[in-house]
Amino acid sequence: MLEKLFSASDFDKQFKDMAIKDHKKDIKEFERALKNTEDADLRAWIAKTLPNLQEHLRMAEQLGVTRTTSR
Repeated sequence: MLEKLFSASDFDKQFKDMAIKDHKKDIKEFERALKNTEDADLRAWIAKTLPNLQEHLRMAEQLGVTRTTSR
């Protein structure tokens, strides 16, 4: 059983914080691997995948941001 119950806003904040932290870490590792990897196929895959991780980071940073639109 859960020792501590979280409110929805607490959960959302923790989820967002973890998503940002994890994506930043992954991006650093991918950038490092891109510089240090000699295998051409692996470098191509990393180069193809890195923009997706960067986009996911951007999306994680936008979680919970209220946007107003004109209607």
